[in-house]
Amino acid sequence: MTEQEISFSYEMAEMALRGKRFSEAEEKYKEITAKTNSPEAWCGIAVSKYGQLMTTYAVDDVFYCFQKAKTIEEGKISEIETIAIETSMEVIKSLYDLIILTGRSMEQAQMQMATAALATVVGAMSTIKSDRRGSVMGTIASAGFTAFSYNEYINAGTSLAEMRKLNTAAFAMVDKIRTHILKLVTKELVLAEKFHAALNKSHEEVTVTIPTLKRVQQLRGSASSNRFFGRFIIIMGPIVGVCCFIGEYSRVDFEMIFALVIGFVMCIVFSNLFKNEAKKITAQADELERSLKEETKPNRQCNKCGLLLKNNQTPVSANCSAGGIHTWEKLKTT
Repeated sequence: MTEQEISFSYEMAEMALRGKRFSEAEEKYKEITAKTNSPEAWCGIAVSKYGQLMTTYAVDDVFYCFQKAKTIEEGKISEIETIAIETSMEVIKSLYDLIILTGRSMEQAQMQMATAALATVVGAMSTIKSDRRGSVMGTIASAGFTAFSYNEYINAGTSLAEMRKLNTAAFAMVDKIRTHILKLVTKELVLAEKFHAALNKSHEEVTVTIPTLKRVQQLRGSASSNRFFGRFIIIMGPIVGVCCFIGEYSRVDFEMIFALVIGFVMCIVFSNLFKNEAKKITAQADELERSLKEETKPNRQCNKCGLLLKNNQTPVSANCSAGGIHTWEKLKTT
């Protein structure tokens, strides 16, 4: 193939990638590898396979292509690792999007929390993207960023069992990608550290923060309902009793007064039951919020790179972004 023909083939493959025609893009990149065996084309195949992750290929197939690309040209290993990390982060963002959408509840409040969590993930992810405009690798990565989305696998007819299956599969894929990145990266260690930090943050949002906040909101809603019924009974119960008494009887006697008193007492008893239940549920919600804040509060910091660790995270010595190993110091509690 001439240089012009190769350039044209890359453009056609990119068009297919941006159009989410991943199978077509894969075939075009394979045609290029058959003629040139370039690392760029192998990365193109990997990105194309990422697009078919839910239907045709597994994470292992994707990283086989990235590993193959690394063996071809020593001088491009850093660039290959970079595109692998960047596209993997974008795929993980899409997988987390799918995980949230396949959650048991699709209430509006939960979706608002999910949107906020995804905004956090996108923000973290944007810090690990490098500027490679104009390069073939950069073009392939950019095309993948605009194309990746797995939400199309959910529709109005998707059953709860199917959603659970998708949810489990997406979590498994995220774990696989993390494992493969650890094995793949040998040069871009700082970028890999940022990748894992962003992944930890997004994983915590999706698996801990969102479910906990959703549970807190449910508890507070239940407490609010109990308080409402408590007030309703204490106000409306006596009013209804008096109205019935006035409508039915023209004179006051002991039996009617006794019945009204008993009715008022019962209203007070039931009202207090609802109010006490509301207090108990509110205490549960407060405790959940307190434990969430405690778990996610920083308790260690690396003296070299400044990385903060939370109470629910395990300190790891390797891969300090400032070089060498982390030197952790416990933070003073206030």
